Amino acid sequence: MHEGVRQESRGLSCLHPPFLRPYSPSMETPTTPVDALRIREGFTSQRLVRRSAEWRRSALAAPISREFCLTDIGHFPETRFHWVDRRAGTSEHILIYNRTGTGRAFIGDRSWMVPPEHVLLIPRDVAHTYGADESVPWSIYWFHFSGHSSDQIFELLQVSADSPLLSVGRLEGLLPLFETTLEMAARYPDPAQAARLSQQLLLVATTLRRAVGDNDSPAPRIDPRIEAAMNFMRRHLDRNCSLEEIARHVGLSVPQFSNLFRVHAGTSPLRFFTRWRMQRAAQRLERTDEPISTIAETLGYEDSFYFCRVFRQHVGLSPRQYRQHLRTGKMNGAKQ
Repeated sequence: MHEGVRQESRGLSCLHPPFLRPYSPSMETPTTPVDALRIREGFTSQRLVRRSAEWRRSALAAPISREFCLTDIGHFPETRFHWVDRRAGTSEHILIYNRTGTGRAFIGDRSWMVPPEHVLLIPRDVAHTYGADESVPWSIYWFHFSGHSSDQIFELLQVSADSPLLSVGRLEGLLPLFETTLEMAARYPDPAQAARLSQQLLLVATTLRRAVGDNDSPAPRIDPRIEAAMNFMRRHLDRNCSLEEIARHVGLSVPQFSNLFRVHAGTSPLRFFTRWRMQRAAQRLERTDEPISTIAETLGYEDSFYFCRVFRQHVGLSPRQYRQHLRTGKMNGAKQ
């Protein structure tokens, strides 16, 4: 195994000592030419610790970590094209600390801009989508957490799916705290040591608590009309939508809508919509064995050849090449 890459150790997918050396994107998700598409992982200089299902079961059976359990954790310093779409949510809560740049989040039917020095919390089992702004992508620390008492962290920080942002710009020592948490996660791979991470999770939560009520302004929201347009697009990824149809849905003329959308999303409405459809296509290519013609049809493309051409324009590879590239990468990663 090459030094610095992840290894399997007692149910944990972790980084080989010395701890937290940069993870090479070539191991899992290529950055060229696939970086033309929003990607979930594989960023330059990223660091992450992934827990296995076995690790989770053991940690959640232990006396302390069964209440507050910190699981996956990572740092993505360069997140161009980062985009995660979970229509069914996930079984764990998510905390994202945005240090620089801007992110966008869709939780349920509401939309949020995530400015620098803000923390985003997403409750478990809630449909969500989040990712980097195209023009000024964010740089983030993140972790997942669960446990019988983990909902209390949302109460402590006074956040929810309807109000998920916390401004933390005035807090001192937050960056070292996240760095220490990441290092500890790599240093303690044994689920019997999960209580150490539980203590660290509570330390993060109590530190963030100092920011509650210290916001000078309400959490930034996307214009309601653009929010409605984005939700309209999310509900209709299975068909073509014209610019006129989307603008009419939110009560704006095409020029008004196009200009306002670009201000909030940093790109044109149809380009945003097409990228979203291509992201959904990429997920299906990765997670299923469906024929490409079937995937094209489920996304409203009657002509599979035209779908392949659009996919190549956005991703840099044909759908077939993209699927093969991902699976070859995973096989190579498993051999490390």
